[in-house]
Amino acid sequence: MKENIKAEVILNKTCEYCIYFSSIIFSMSFGRIIGYNGRFEIPWYGITFSVALLLIAIIIHRKFPIDLNLDVLCKLSISIILGLYTFLFFQTEDYTRHYFEVFKLPCLLSILFIIMLLAFRQRKEEKGSIWRSIAVLSAKNPFYYFCIPIFLCFTYSSVIFARGDSIPAKLYPFTIFSEGNLDLNEFFPPPNIIKAEHFVKKELLVETVTKLPSGDFFRQPYYLVWKDAKVLGSYPILPGLMNSIVYGFIKLAGIELPHPGVISQQNPIPFSAFYLEKFTAGAIAALTSMFFFRAILRLISFRSSLILSLLFSFASSHLSVSSQALWQHGLIEMLLTLSLPYVLVSNVWSRQRLLFFGLLLGTFYFVRPSGIIIAFIIGLLFGIMNKLYLIHNNSKLSQVSWISSGVLFAGIFFSLLNFYFYGDIQGGYNLFKTALANDGIDSLFAWDFWSGFSGLLWSPSYGVFIFCPIVILSIFGPFISKGRLKITLACLTLCALGYLFLYSPYKYWWGGGSYGARFFSDLSPIFFVLLIPIFKLARKIKILKVLVILFASISIWAHSSAVYLGGFLVNWQACNQLPDEVKSWDWTRIPYTQPFRKYYPLVTSEFDIQPVSSCQMGRLSGLINDRYAYRFDKDSLFADEYEKILQDTTIYFRKGNYCLTVFGAVMKEESLPDKDNLRIIISQNKKEILNYKETLRTISPNYFPSINEFEIPSSGKVGISIERKTGKSIDFAGLRIKEGACNLVRLKMNQGGKTFLVPD
Repeated sequence: MKENIKAEVILNKTCEYCIYFSSIIFSMSFGRIIGYNGRFEIPWYGITFSVALLLIAIIIHRKFPIDLNLDVLCKLSISIILGLYTFLFFQTEDYTRHYFEVFKLPCLLSILFIIMLLAFRQRKEEKGSIWRSIAVLSAKNPFYYFCIPIFLCFTYSSVIFARGDSIPAKLYPFTIFSEGNLDLNEFFPPPNIIKAEHFVKKELLVETVTKLPSGDFFRQPYYLVWKDAKVLGSYPILPGLMNSIVYGFIKLAGIELPHPGVISQQNPIPFSAFYLEKFTAGAIAALTSMFFFRAILRLISFRSSLILSLLFSFASSHLSVSSQALWQHGLIEMLLTLSLPYVLVSNVWSRQRLLFFGLLLGTFYFVRPSGIIIAFIIGLLFGIMNKLYLIHNNSKLSQVSWISSGVLFAGIFFSLLNFYFYGDIQGGYNLFKTALANDGIDSLFAWDFWSGFSGLLWSPSYGVFIFCPIVILSIFGPFISKGRLKITLACLTLCALGYLFLYSPYKYWWGGGSYGARFFSDLSPIFFVLLIPIFKLARKIKILKVLVILFASISIWAHSSAVYLGGFLVNWQACNQLPDEVKSWDWTRIPYTQPFRKYYPLVTSEFDIQPVSSCQMGRLSGLINDRYAYRFDKDSLFADEYEKILQDTTIYFRKGNYCLTVFGAVMKEESLPDKDNLRIIISQNKKEILNYKETLRTISPNYFPSINEFEIPSSGKVGISIERKTGKSIDFAGLRIKEGACNLVRLKMNQGGKTFLVPD
C-alpha cells in the first residue's frame, strides 16, 4: 500500500514537471515562431520535445489526476516567464538587447509577485511572519521559488566580464556543434613562427610558448596551448562542456547563435558568445545557491537558512565571479554544496547516494586542481563523522567501498577524456607548464610567501577580508559551536587554511584581471557555513547582531556594485593600468568605493583624473610630471572630428572658481602642427561651462602643464569629456581640477618629477 502511494506521488510529480518543462521549451521557441531574432522558422526539435512531454503528462494525468491548485498554476506561470526571459536574453540582432532590457524587470517582478502572493496566502493559514512564509515556501519548492528568482538576478545585469581565462569555454559550444571536437583551430589563425636564433624569453604569464621539433618557436595567448597541430584551451574543459550543454538546450528552441569565425582585432568574439557564457554561469551559480540552501536547512531555522543563503548568493565572490563568467570556481562551488549534506548531518546514506558522493569527490581535481584540497578534507571529515557516530562496522566498510568506487570511476572517466583530447590525463595543465617553461618560467609557486599571505587576506584590491568582511566573523564559528558541528566546522576551516598556504607563494596571488578575492571563490560556501553559530548567537547578543548587519551590508555592496553598477563591457585589468603589485596595496582606490569617488570634491574641492586608473585603449608611453602618460593614436570606426580617449566622468562640485591643469604632450611635433589636438568639455545641466581646446607640444626640459580658470555656476553634478582630434597622436597623463585661482607660483612649486616620452 505504501509503495503504491509512493509511486503515485512520484508519477504526479513527473506529470507536473513534464508540464512545466514543456511550457519552458515552448515559450522559448515562441521567439523564433514570431520571427524574433532572425527569420521566421518553426523550431521542430523544440516543438516536438515540448509536445512529447505534454503527451506524457496527459497520459499520467488520466490515470493519476493531479490537483490543478494555485501552486501548480503559479509554477506553470513561472515556467512560461522563464522561457520568455530566455529567448529575450539571446537577442543576437542587437548587441544592446533593447527588448531584453525593457522586459527583464517585469519578468523578475512578476516572479517575485507570485512568490509574495503564495507567501501571504500561507501566512494567513499558519499565522507566522512573512519572512518565515517565504522561507518555508522556498524550502518546499526550492527550484521554482528560490533558484529561478536567483538566476534572474544573476543574469539581470548587462555587464559582461571580458577575461581571457574563459575564452576557450566560450568557444567550445561552437566547435562541438560545428565540428564535433574540442580543438580551437577554426577560431585562431596559424601563429607566426619565431626562428630559434631570434627567440627571446620574456618570463611573463601573458603568452604560452611552443617549441617545434625544428627548434623554432611560436607564441599564443596564455589561455591556449598546442598539441599535435591542434589549438586547445589551457584550462580544464568541464566549464566549456557545461556551456555546450546549455547551448544544446537553447538550440532545441531554435535559438541559434552566430559562429565566431576566425577571431582577430577586426573580428572579435561576438557578444552572443559572452551572453551564452553569462547565462550558463548564472545557471550554475543559481543551482549552487539552491543546493547550499537545502544543505543548511537541517542546521538552522527556515528563516535563517533563507537569509544565510541570500547572503551567500549576493555578499560573496559567488555573485561577482562565479555567476558572471565561466571560471572553474562556479563548478567547484557546485560540487562543494552538493557534498555538504554528507558532512553536515548524520544519516545512513543509500548506496546510490554514496556512489554519487564518490563521483563528486573524484570530480573536484578535474575541475580545478586546487579542489583536491576540498575533496580530501570533505572525504576525511565524512570518515571521521562515521567513525564517531555510525555504529555498525559493516555499514562503514560498505560506505567506503561505494564512495571509493565513485571516486575511481570519476578519476578514470575524466583521465581518459583528458588523454583523448590532450594526450595527458591532467588535460591542458601539463602542456601549460611546459609552455611556460619554454618562456623561462620554471615555477609560479616559488615567490614571496608573506606578500601573498597578507595580500590574500587584506589587500585593498584583492583581500578576502576587505571584499567580504563578514568572513572575519566566520573565523569564530568553530570556537563557539558545540558537539558534532564543532568538529565539522573545524575540519572545514582546514580547507581555507589549505588554500591560503597554497596560493600565498603564488606569483600572481591576486588572480590576474579579476575582481576581489577570486582564489577564495571556491570556499564561499564554507565561509557561510562557518557563520551558522554566529547567526544563532547574534539573536542573543545585540552588538554581534549589529556587526553581522554591518559586515553583511559592506559585503553585499562590495560585490553587487561590481555587477550592477558596471559599464556594458568590463575588463577589470583594463580599468586600472597600474601594475598589479602596486594597485593591490592602493588604499585610495578600493574598487567598491569608486562609485562614491565622484562625491569626494564636495568635501575636498579637487578631483584628479588619470588614464592609469581609467578604462581606456591607450598604451603606456612614459611619464609627465611623475604621472603615467598614455599614447592615443588609434581612430575608431565611427570617429568624428574629435573622439573620446577616456570614458566621460561625472563628478559633484560646489559652486565657485576652479583651476584646470592639463598634463599632455606629443612625441613628435609636425612641421605645421595641427591646432587644438586636445579638447576638454566641462558641462552642467546640459550646458557647456568650459570648452577648452589645447595644442599640445613636445616635451621640453622646462615643461609646464596647461592651465585654465573657469567657474562652476551652481553646486551639483558636473560632466567632463576628454577628446582627441581624429588622426592625431597625443600623449595624455590626465588632468586636475582644484578650487581657487590658477596661481602660477604655487603651481610651479608643486610641479617637477620625471618627464619623458618613449617612441613606438
